[in-house]
Amino acid sequence: MATIEERIAALEAKLKQEKAKKQQIEARKRALSAKRSRQQDTRRKILAGAAVLAAIERGDWPQNKLLALLDAMLTRADDRALFDLPSTPTPAKPQEQQQATQAAAPSQPQTPPAPPQPQAAARPAEQVSVSERADQLREEAIQRSRSTGKLARVYLDVPYDEREAAKAVGADFDAAVKRWYIGIGIDKIMAAQRWWPKA
Repeated sequence: MATIEERIAALEAKLKQEKAKKQQIEARKRALSAKRSRQQDTRRKILAGAAVLAAIERGDWPQNKLLALLDAMLTRADDRALFDLPSTPTPAKPQEQQQATQAAAPSQPQTPPAPPQPQAAARPAEQVSVSERADQLREEAIQRSRSTGKLARVYLDVPYDEREAAKAVGADFDAAVKRWYIGIGIDKIMAAQRWWPKA
């Protein structure tokens, strides 16, 4: 017959086992809860994104605001490429920087803006380098997107018999304006150099 000490030791061992089982069950519950929370967070983001895209498609929300937000938020090149953004964020313009500063410190008195400086005359088209021309086309596309609220794109002059070659470099056809276009990534613009519109 087991002694009292042996029975106590057996009960303590069993209690220890039960505690270990309870800890394992609680750990599984926490893991499931964390997984469910991540899934719900992912679904919320998908639904929110779908709502914004639907609003843009209906014309209820300007697309340039979404592009500006993504340009400021996204840092990975592969993420930015999904939205035809350049591989590096677009630096804020002086006017935008001034507005951000004023928004951060609204209590400070505002000074009147300096009078506009005369712009230097544009160089002749033949003196503009290929990279500068690509930047010009990209900037024009962004400005057009901001004014129209439509996706930024660089329109191309593609002859009918070269449409397959244009497709091969990623160009698409805009049936509304009956013109081919390319995204605003510099690499895409450079790939379609042969069809750039004349300056």
